[in-house]
Amino acid sequence: MMKHLDLQKPIAWVGEDKGDRLLADDTTPHGLRRMVVARKGDVMDVEAWLNAAESEARKSVESWLVERDGYWWLWMVWKDK
Repeated sequence: MMKHLDLQKPIAWVGEDKGDRLLADDTTPHGLRRMVVARKGDVMDVEAWLNAAESEARKSVESWLVERDGYWWLWMVWKDK
């Protein structure tokens, strides 16, 4: 189960300007890979994130971009193997 996503304590600050917050990067016991990135006040480089995820997945990735409380959230999921 995915633990609470803490905007103040990301796994890493990433992106060209270090403004993106990597909040989740895990795989469920059933092989579902999940990555969540958030950015305050502006949309992150969605294309770059999707390209990186698709390169790692070696296939297309499902994604959702959501704005909530001044943050943009990009959810990416794919089935590993």
